[in-house]
Amino acid sequence: MENKKKKGCNILITISAICALVVVGLCCFQLGTTYGKKETTSSKKPEVTSNSNSNAGEDKEVPEEVVEELKEIIGYETSGDQFLHRAFIGANGVIDQLDSDFKVAILDFATADSRKDIPVAFDENCIEMGSCPGIPITAIENAAKKYGITNPTKFFDESETFVKSGDYYVWLGSGYGIASSIESSNFKASYQGEDIIIEEDLTETYSDETEEQGKYHISYTFKKNSEGDYYLYSVTSKDA
Repeated sequence: MENKKKKGCNILITISAICALVVVGLCCFQLGTTYGKKETTSSKKPEVTSNSNSNAGEDKEVPEEVVEELKEIIGYETSGDQFLHRAFIGANGVIDQLDSDFKVAILDFATADSRKDIPVAFDENCIEMGSCPGIPITAIENAAKKYGITNPTKFFDESETFVKSGDYYVWLGSGYGIASSIESSNFKASYQGEDIIIEEDLTETYSDETEEQGKYHISYTFKKNSEGDYYLYSVTSKDA
């Protein structure tokens, strides 16, 4: 009788032990599943955030005040804006690598508002006018930074239309003639990394209307200099 009781007790203990193992196993399985879900969810969050930030950067618009500054460099705001603006038609390449006549013209037009009359007789033109229009060297050097032009005074020294007089370069020309006017359309500014790309279509109309209108697509690339300011790095011009 006592053996039967012991046997029954052993069976009960075994069953209890099995039940306990089953319960522990179920708990471990549940914990493992929950932890796996949390880990999977956590690992996906940085990826979503990264994609979101990337898209936001691509869609960033160029601030209007920055666009206005770049338009001035292209030739929208100076008194010689038509000359400066038209000068980019047909130009292709890095500004500082284009020919010296082009760079002198760009700096000449870009400093139109800085000219001063100097009462010095250099040649017949100056004698007839009683004065000569001079460009301050500091204005030339400051303008050169906006186009990435190095050693700007070198090109003025080599030019046949300018003579250095003290702190000025005096223009010996007899006047500019506007052979044509231009109109801009489809103007667009966008970021390309840290660079800014401006694109526009220009229509050139000749004043005597004896020639067909010229249509061009111009692309300007602006980069930041060491001081964090944008300058015109290169230009691309093609027939539209």
